[in-house]
Amino acid sequence: MNDLYSIEVPTEQGYNQIFRLTINEIIEFKELLLREEGTECIGFYFLRVEGGNLSLYSDRSFNGSCYVMNAQDTLDLIDNIIN
Repeated sequence: MNDLYSIEVPTEQGYNQIFRLTINEIIEFKELLLREEGTECIGFYFLRVEGGNLSLYSDRSFNGSCYVMNAQDTLDLIDNIIN
């Protein structure tokens, strides 16, 4: 099943980031958030979790500018989809 689900997460920069992911990618995303630290490429998204924040980068280097979101808020939104 390759249905895409949308997860809309508010960023500290003042806009909502919309992630479009399959259910398997959402499960990977949740596992990353539960680890509390780490980096992953999930779908087209380059993500880092650190210090309670989720950062979205534009490339695999995980350097430079990024959008920052609250990791726990993101986890709560994912749980709403999975449960």
